[in-house]
Amino acid sequence: MKNTNTTLRTHTYGLLVFISLAASGLTHASATLEATYTTGINNGWQKVERWRDSSGHIGNESFPADGRGDQSGQRATFFASNQPSSAQFLLYHAPGWDSNSRQTRVLLIHGANQDADLAWANPNEAGSYGCGRQNCPSQGLMQALANDDYKVFALNLAHKNGDGFIWAEQIANAIAQVKNKTGATQVDLVTWSKSAFNARMYISSLTNAWSTKFNNDVRKLVMLGAPNNGIDWSFRHGVNHTYGAYSQCGGSINGPTAHDQILCFGLWYSSSEWVYDSPYFPAPRRC
Repeated sequence: MKNTNTTLRTHTYGLLVFISLAASGLTHASATLEATYTTGINNGWQKVERWRDSSGHIGNESFPADGRGDQSGQRATFFASNQPSSAQFLLYHAPGWDSNSRQTRVLLIHGANQDADLAWANPNEAGSYGCGRQNCPSQGLMQALANDDYKVFALNLAHKNGDGFIWAEQIANAIAQVKNKTGATQVDLVTWSKSAFNARMYISSLTNAWSTKFNNDVRKLVMLGAPNNGIDWSFRHGVNHTYGAYSQCGGSINGPTAHDQILCFGLWYSSSEWVYDSPYFPAPRRC
């Protein structure tokens, strides 16, 4: 797969995809540090910083009124808001980020409706089944990589279903900060689900006119659970998914449905909140 800026060599192993990269280009990724947290941090992280994109092109995205898409836990503390601006992002630092000896720098990036704590750190605040298993391991991927002497960071995005172009730009911003902190010229990305698409957008320079173009600063892209052939979850699972989204039916799924009305407990409910054109779901709406 080629374009004028990037050559991708792809190897697929089940749900795990590695992409080795060779590219050239210029970048203007720029962000301003807003806050630094070094105490009271849970889930094994050493430091967390809040940054704001400096381009002036990223603003606020809409959140569901019932709070299902809000930031919670320590992310709300670090963002200083449960509905932060999409111009903001959190950069988590694992233990050893400034002292481990391996030359490879690793940036972990969560998917939709996740965060850096839930995706990469165990034990985490989700408790039992937080890792998707009855018995969770005593450490997450973040701890495992840090213990293996890698310098590890994680990006936490502000909107859980944010526009892909915004996520791609914030990925570029986070890479720039990891490079600045460690003196590296390239970073390995480990992505999950939605963020895999957005990382591919960055490394392919599939961006807006104002966005950062790929600057040959990603050595490898690891894609975990990335639906590269597309995703039809809400259509394949039909009314079951819709019931799970409509609050009138007891649902709380933070995602779009295939229906704009549903019969629930003998009553018809109609809503534009949970459809693909809803402002609450910028990424699915664009697709």
